Amino acid sequence: MFKHFKIKRKIQLILLLQAAMMSVFSWASVHVSFHIYEKKMYEEFTDKFYLYSKMLHSTLNEIAEMSLSVASDQEIQQFLGIIRRTPGSYEAIVAEDMLVNKLMSYPTSKPYIESMAILTNHKQYSAGMNVLKYSDKETANLIRLASDKKGGDSWAQSLDSSGALNFARQVLEIEGLSLNALGSVVIRVSMDKLLSAARFQISNYNSRLLLFSGDNLLYPIRSGGDFTEVTSVSPGRQAGGYQIVTVEGSKYLRTFAEFPPAGWTFVHLIPYDKLFSDIVRMKILIILLHILMFAFIMYIGIRLARSITTPIETLTRKIEAAGKGYFEAGKDAGPMNRDEIGLLNRDFNKMTDKLDALIKENYLKQIVLKETEYQALRAKINPHFLYNTFESINWLAIMNGQEQISRMIKALGDLLRCSISAEESITLREELANLQHYVTIQKFRFQDKLVYRQDIDETFHQLSLPSFVLQPLVENSIIHGVEESSGECIVTVTAEHYGDRLKLGVHDTGPGMDEIMLEKLHRGEAVNTGTGVGLINIDSRIKMMFGEKFGIRIGKPSSGHGVSVFIELPYKKELKKNVQNLDCG
Repeated sequence: MFKHFKIKRKIQLILLLQAAMMSVFSWASVHVSFHIYEKKMYEEFTDKFYLYSKMLHSTLNEIAEMSLSVASDQEIQQFLGIIRRTPGSYEAIVAEDMLVNKLMSYPTSKPYIESMAILTNHKQYSAGMNVLKYSDKETANLIRLASDKKGGDSWAQSLDSSGALNFARQVLEIEGLSLNALGSVVIRVSMDKLLSAARFQISNYNSRLLLFSGDNLLYPIRSGGDFTEVTSVSPGRQAGGYQIVTVEGSKYLRTFAEFPPAGWTFVHLIPYDKLFSDIVRMKILIILLHILMFAFIMYIGIRLARSITTPIETLTRKIEAAGKGYFEAGKDAGPMNRDEIGLLNRDFNKMTDKLDALIKENYLKQIVLKETEYQALRAKINPHFLYNTFESINWLAIMNGQEQISRMIKALGDLLRCSISAEESITLREELANLQHYVTIQKFRFQDKLVYRQDIDETFHQLSLPSFVLQPLVENSIIHGVEESSGECIVTVTAEHYGDRLKLGVHDTGPGMDEIMLEKLHRGEAVNTGTGVGLINIDSRIKMMFGEKFGIRIGKPSSGHGVSVFIELPYKKELKKNVQNLDCG
């Protein structure tokens, strides 16, 4: 399926899959983390509400113990007994005053206790910071509730709009264990102040505390705001835990706790959005960060893919252009990378440069070869015509007694006859004879200033070597040695055999060459200034015939004066000629 995709598309697809997998994994991890965090928050709020409910239970139990203490107080029992037995008497009036004073002695100064009262069928005796006279209906209701419990504690909601709760307990006569009803102790409790005293903080998340008796809402009287349908959050039988509920279309975290003595259930509602607004914002931020990270990874991936594939595409175009002969295509594409592909591009450029140079060099060689062949055809003259001409000049010189001119003309004729020969290989004897003709001509010019010597064993004379390899070397020695010497210059030709090689040497005692010129000659950078064939051409000719390990070597003689030029050739005894041999000797 993907085998026809370009490398750039494959890299981009791989990066896309990796980024997608990383995003999915990261989002799953974040989602699980938030889920665990939410659960921890639920449990934390449940634990806090449980501790608060314990504090609330303790406060309510203190109120119940206070009512029991009042109901069993001996003096209160005595005062209520007098009031009950002698209503309207002086003793009863005094007992009523004593009863109120006694009620005031109890700790009704706590902020959540508004008042403490003893209710009888005929009268109310109250004490406290906010004494409120109960209506007849409310009085009858409280006495009935207390009577139903037979001395037990009973809680009832106030019938007014204050939202207060009343704790009622019937006072039974202890004397003589008659257990006659003397009245009812009622403690009025402000729920707002009670919650404040219990240090219940609900302002952070705009939460609300609800008090139920069964399915009936006891507190607050008015739910207000988002809690008009509070009956829909009745806790049922799951007290002590938490739930996510919906009220008027809004989600709430609900925690609850029970107060068994009164059959009450405290419900705490926390707006879900308020509670987890930071988490929601964090989720949105993480999603945005994931999107930005995904976009950044894709951007880097595209740039990375291009950095890899663009050099490959450039190299491909250059290969196609090179196949069509355009070696310069794509070389001005800008700086290359320093990676493996950049190295491959640079190596390919080097290869095409060398190939282009070789093609141009070969083309130029072909042009030179054609030009040489053309010039050779134009310059081709019948050798016999030249020989006859030189022979006539020679006889004319003899007849006129010009022996030196005769000798020079004869040497020049013999040299010309060998130079125009088509032979590729000759013997060393023939090469030395040809060299002797050249030296004879030069001796007429330099006289005693030129001393020519041959130090070659006759056993080497039948060895085969390319024609005209010694004459250019002797010519260079004469030009650079004899001409530039102020005195006598000795030019010596030597030959020696070692291994499979024949080593010919031409040595002169001239002024020699400096190290810079020798280095240039070794590198092939020196330009020949003579009229003959250059050393570079001879070296190239030998290497083409016998290989790179043969050729010309240049150095200084052991005496330290002059120059020594050596030719290393294969040691060959057989004689191979392309045409009929002409006697150059």
